[in-house]
Amino acid sequence: MPSGNQDVYDLAPGSGALRLFEAEPLTHKHIPNVIQSIHDALDPDPLQRYLLDTPDKDKARFPRKREDAWNTLFCSQYIRKHRAYTVNGGDAIVVYDPAPNDEGSADGPLQRFLDKITGYLIGALDLWKSPQQKEREQEFYVKQRAVAEKVIGDQIKEMVVLRALATAPEKQGRGYGSMLVRVVTAFADDRGRSTWVTSSNVDNTGFYESFGFKVVGEVRMGEENPTWNKAPVIVRIMVRPPTQFTFKPYYEKLQEKGQLV
Repeated sequence: MPSGNQDVYDLAPGSGALRLFEAEPLTHKHIPNVIQSIHDALDPDPLQRYLLDTPDKDKARFPRKREDAWNTLFCSQYIRKHRAYTVNGGDAIVVYDPAPNDEGSADGPLQRFLDKITGYLIGALDLWKSPQQKEREQEFYVKQRAVAEKVIGDQIKEMVVLRALATAPEKQGRGYGSMLVRVVTAFADDRGRSTWVTSSNVDNTGFYESFGFKVVGEVRMGEENPTWNKAPVIVRIMVRPPTQFTFKPYYEKLQEKGQLV
């Protein structure tokens, strides 16, 4: 459940002592742990299951190795841009992008060039998916884009996007995810920007609502797909307007440490 505390106290590994956990920038040393956390967190995710559990999934090549490589490239991209944070060395992760029209946070030519290379590599990995997995992924991107354009429109250029949030299942309920969401919303509040997120699990709606997010649109996956014999997967687009900067002390502490740009 979301916590109102700015810091998280938990039992230190191998001892009965309380240890203070804070959000810190994700680094490459965290990659092995964070990749496992992402895998474990997303494995039961409804959208993940829809995208992967296709009748022809056996035709996909090297699924786990490909997933780990994809997540390594994804995380490395945001490490390079200083837009990824973790708690407890990779047990939880959040990544975000600033508003596209935020000139102060815009990517330079080198970053854009490196993004293209990363995009090519990720695209190459996607070639190993099965044909129906590719179709379902394209279905999601098309539907999500259409709904976002309808309910947000051009204002999306003025919004911070919470790109991904994941916590290892065995570490959920300890406030790790709450702390990481606050880092992103504090960044947005400091700039007077709204934040939007695509939530792939309706069970997480209340979690995001506790931070001020509101559901503005839904994407329904699978209801028109004859190869999907389960209930439609509901993906919600949620928006949070900027609010009073209640998390400012912690945000300023990150800035003082040079951990937030």
